[in-house]
Order: sequence, then structure tokens, then C-alpha cells
Amino acid sequence: MVVNIGRGDIRYIEDNFEFLGDGCEANVYRKDLDTVIKIYKDNNFMRKLDEESIKELKEINTHRILMPMEELYDEFGKLIGYLRKFKQNYNYTLKNASGYQLLEEFDLLKEDAFNLASSNYTISDLHRDNIIYDGNLYLIDPGSYEKIIDEEFNTKIYNIESLNRLIIDDIIGYDLEQFTSKTKARLITDDLHRSSEYIGDVIKEELGNSKTLRKYTRNLAKRY
Repeated sequence: MVVNIGRGDIRYIEDNFEFLGDGCEANVYRKDLDTVIKIYKDNNFMRKLDEESIKELKEINTHRILMPMEELYDEFGKLIGYLRKFKQNYNYTLKNASGYQLLEEFDLLKEDAFNLASSNYTISDLHRDNIIYDGNLYLIDPGSYEKIIDEEFNTKIYNIESLNRLIIDDIIGYDLEQFTSKTKARLITDDLHRSSEYIGDVIKEELGNSKTLRKYTRNLAKRY
């Protein structure tokens, strides 16, 4: 397949790009040290970003949510995907991240979620596969983006609820499951979900004073 990057450079995937993996939406290739390309699959997957969304999203400033960088077209001018930044993933070491650092990372993700909401974009269906940790905590291809223009719909609250689910279930809950039963982990995360606030503010003192995420979750588990 011939790929036109931003209607500019011509590349040939088979010859120039390393295949990294695939998902429902697209095949992912390594373009260079800092960039991957996502080539849409020829299927009926409903959450593929269209050209207008990619152009809008790439203009939104974010710290930790890795946004599309440039549209990709085939030789006939048809949109076939987009570029985004590449980050090496070491999320198996997330358990060793300091509580204070994680709070800072969560707050940066919160700011990103608000920036997206300010442009009327929601993020949803977040899960652990979206997480990349290399000393900083990033979200790649975070679930799905949807632009909602509705004065009665609170996009900021929606995005914070999505972020809360990620932090509670896929970071805290996942770490709990590494040393306790799924039943107990679910009991703890259900209690955390009962808060109507941004979860980073709820757990700020205890997590911030914990040497690592694992220390925090072990202390949390002792109370149940």
C-alpha cells in the first residue's frame, strides 16, 4: 500500500515500516523512533476517526493523551489513518511508581480531559491497554473520541468519570488483583467508585504519602 503522509511524503509500508500490532480499528506500524502510523482496517468498525476529527484533535494541546499528529491518505486521496507519537511501554513497572508522581500524572491526565472537553470531545471506553508508562503515564488511542454539541451535556464531568474508571479499575484495581482476590479487589474499587469527585482528589493524601503504588494498594487492602 502507498501511504501519503499529510499529502506529502510517499512511503511503502511493506518496505519501510515495522509492524507493531493491530486492533479493531487499525494496523499499527513503527515509522521511526518517535512516531507510529495507524492504518485503518477495511471493516465496519464505527469508531474510526474521520478527517475533520483528526484535524481538530491534532490542534488540542495535551500533556499525556497522545493525540493524532497528521492525517494519512492513500494514492487516491482517501483517508486511511493517522500518525501519532511512539512511546516505549514499561507499564509492568507501574507498581513501583511513587504515589506522589502518580498523583502528578493523574492531574495532567485530568487537565488533558478538560482540554478535550473544552473542544466538546468526550473520551470513553478507557482501559489498561491504553496505558503506556515510561516514567510518565500516557494514554494512547484512548477508547473513542466523540464530539458532542449539546448545552445540557456536561462533557467535563463525562471525561472525569471516564478517567476515574481508568484510575480505579485499571490502575488501582489491577494492582490489587496481583496480590489479592478479584472479589476483594472489586469490593475496594466499588467503594472508590462511590465518590462523585475526581478520584485523584479523594486519594490524594494517602497515595501521595505512599512510597509506591504497590505500597498504597497493600495498605488499602489491609482495611478490608
